[in-house]
Amino acid sequence: MKRMLVFGTGSGWENIRNIFDYSKLNIEAFVDNNKMKVGKKYGKKVVITPEEIKNYQYDFILIASQFYHEIIKQLMDLKIPRKKIMPFYEQASLFRYNWIGYIDPRYLEGRVILKKVDECEVEILRGIREKKVDISLLESYKELNFNRIKYNLFKELILLDENHRKDAKELSAKLQNHGLYLKYVSSGHTQVVFREKTVALFISVIIPVYKDVVGLKDTLDSLSNQTIGRDKYEVIVVNDGGEPEIAELCKKYQVQVIEQKPNRGSYYSRNRGLEISKGEYLAFVDADIKVPTDWLKKGIHALKEYDYVAGDIRIDTTKIKSLANYYELKTAFRVNNYILFGHFGPTANLFVKKRVFKEIGGFDERLMSGGDKEFGERIYRFTNFKQSYNDKLFVIHPPRDYKGLLRKLDRVYSGHRQLAILYPERFKLQKIRFIDFLKEVFTSPRNVVHNKLYSFSCLKVLLFYWWIKNIDLYKRMKYAGNLI
Repeated sequence: MKRMLVFGTGSGWENIRNIFDYSKLNIEAFVDNNKMKVGKKYGKKVVITPEEIKNYQYDFILIASQFYHEIIKQLMDLKIPRKKIMPFYEQASLFRYNWIGYIDPRYLEGRVILKKVDECEVEILRGIREKKVDISLLESYKELNFNRIKYNLFKELILLDENHRKDAKELSAKLQNHGLYLKYVSSGHTQVVFREKTVALFISVIIPVYKDVVGLKDTLDSLSNQTIGRDKYEVIVVNDGGEPEIAELCKKYQVQVIEQKPNRGSYYSRNRGLEISKGEYLAFVDADIKVPTDWLKKGIHALKEYDYVAGDIRIDTTKIKSLANYYELKTAFRVNNYILFGHFGPTANLFVKKRVFKEIGGFDERLMSGGDKEFGERIYRFTNFKQSYNDKLFVIHPPRDYKGLLRKLDRVYSGHRQLAILYPERFKLQKIRFIDFLKEVFTSPRNVVHNKLYSFSCLKVLLFYWWIKNIDLYKRMKYAGNLI
């Protein structure tokens, strides 16, 4: 039996705690950086500080947190060998570290493991494209019996040399029958025809707007004071719906405007903005957001290393007037999680190289919500472009009110449903049993944050979190089609 320390006692661990085979693993202790948890018992085991690890005998440290990059560095600074560290939320971790044998067989075809299988397949395909396949990853993948057919196809494709292109094409076609693609097959719904010659080191900012003159003015104001020269960037506003006041505002700020009548949605609008853009680099922002003066400078710098960069989105703390505003402040836009688990960043603060769009097309114009998710996931699944999250590259977003929160939930979950219908092989709707919904109604909300700087009482904050949690679950069930 292997001895294990678990680093992390939050939701990251709660989501995976049941999948392990505890006849092969024994948890010696939990490790956490939260001083409020240290010294207390968690699951009958003591919670210790990272510095106390040296007092324990162990074979592995399992990192059960999405912040594994920072934790790995912290552990290595404590002289802990890298080979003893297993970051669960790293891509394809179960296969990369050969941990399939430690999974309870009952969970091998469960949601958590199937996501890891998917990650492993994507990593193998990336290796095939670059002709640098990690063979140990492939052999670990073979251990799951239901992967055998795909494993054999991978193996044959890897062994082929460049003189057997016809055979490679046939093997690629067979992989496609299993939902695995070496190359993205474009569709008319994502087609973008670039009309302008690309200007090197130039950046185009694209802003779709629908009847929000005040919000657009805030955004254009902040874009007028960038630290890079005005000759280094352009601003393209797509007036979705053809509002006359927006056209007048764009004329005042001397920015390009595309009149779109009737309105077709934000992703259609972004594609039309792309078509007339000149920049080698592209920045996307929404028409109610304020950007710092160095926003474009930082974005260009980030694109020197990556192809797709999702920036942080911070709620405007000066506008926290209601519990709904406060809830937004504490829960909205967890962009780091979006990149880690969904491989996308919101188009409210996104930087992308134009060559990405030239290779795989633009946003899916059929989508009213979730187009940023589909586009980012498409890059991850079908290309070897490098994606990143950058917390220093931030924008300021106004908090939603209560009605805005409800509209957001409807928009998000209707988008999830549309994605599952249009791309069933890539996006799944999570079915929720009605009995689980009822149980959740009588369960306290998790991760409630009360800040004494604001006038809301702890009880009011708790009740509001509980109320929104249940509305969220109700709408998730509704759009998943399993609401009784």
